[in-house]
Amino acid sequence: MRKSSWEAPGFEYIFRFLLTERERAVLYTLYLLFVGVLFFDSIVVVDFPWPVLIAWLMFISAGLYLIRRGFRRQQSMLLTFYMIGSMGWWAGAVIATGGVVNSPLVHYGQVLWVLSALSASWRLNVAGGTVFAATLVASLSMSMSRVEMLEAGGVVAIHGLTLAFGCLAAVAVHRHRIWITHWQEQAHTDDLTGMANRSGWLAWWKQKAPTDGWIGIIDLNNFKTMNDTYGHECGDQVLMAMAEELQASLPPESSAARIGGDEFMIYLPSHMSEAEAVDTVWQLAQCVGQTMQMPVTAALGLARITPKHCDFQELYRRADAHMYQQKQSKASFTMNPEAQNRKRTVQN
Repeated sequence: MRKSSWEAPGFEYIFRFLLTERERAVLYTLYLLFVGVLFFDSIVVVDFPWPVLIAWLMFISAGLYLIRRGFRRQQSMLLTFYMIGSMGWWAGAVIATGGVVNSPLVHYGQVLWVLSALSASWRLNVAGGTVFAATLVASLSMSMSRVEMLEAGGVVAIHGLTLAFGCLAAVAVHRHRIWITHWQEQAHTDDLTGMANRSGWLAWWKQKAPTDGWIGIIDLNNFKTMNDTYGHECGDQVLMAMAEELQASLPPESSAARIGGDEFMIYLPSHMSEAEAVDTVWQLAQCVGQTMQMPVTAALGLARITPKHCDFQELYRRADAHMYQQKQSKASFTMNPEAQNRKRTVQN
């Protein structure tokens, strides 16, 4: 599923790497301490009216729920919106209590900008810069002395540098994610055929976790002899032709991978019968043979996926055993009784 552009990769890294409850408890404690200090200042220093304090306390306490929810679901979009709401609340509180220079709450904005930087989110850092700029403009409309103007310049420099660092962090994390994605694709792709390799297949299986259909292992017959007779370049061309036929001819719901050497693995949807699965692979081999102008045959081992039998290792062993049975009986393709007990025999 495509991630929302409002997700914050920095927050997601925190969700991913703070694994234990003890580590998360430290984060919750730090947040609650911050809430306590801010609430104390709101009572003692600013003396907000009680209705404002209650609304403020409810708002900042909601952040704890959103952090816990982010850990549970590994999602940060709602936390991003919460941060933007916090920026808006901060701006209103600062303007209401004297502006950027005189408000005792202005320094709490630095916490928001640091969190924005840690989020590594372009949108969140741009939102922070916009809110801070609007707060500064509103504050400049108030009467200020020269000394206050200098103080305002210092506040602008500190907050602005933090936001600039956040933008750089967003660029760095974005490029890092592109780099990681590239190398993951490389690690999951077979160099020769461009198909998924064994690692890519396992990643696909873990993501999809199918509970019905067929898992099949295709092993090309006499491949070593083919390499010795026609050369390894010809053998590579056969593998590439087989990969092209698999990717072009299998049903849309299917998946295929080269899991090593001359072995391919396929997943076929549940609506296909065993006879249809076997016939599909037989036709693929015939197409490859026509392309290469040489006989290409293969043994196919199938295992049925059911809700009770959906463990990959178990299915792999069953399909592999079935495939070797076909090789030993010199039958590359065996049709079931519904297909009139036809048997295509290939001399191994």
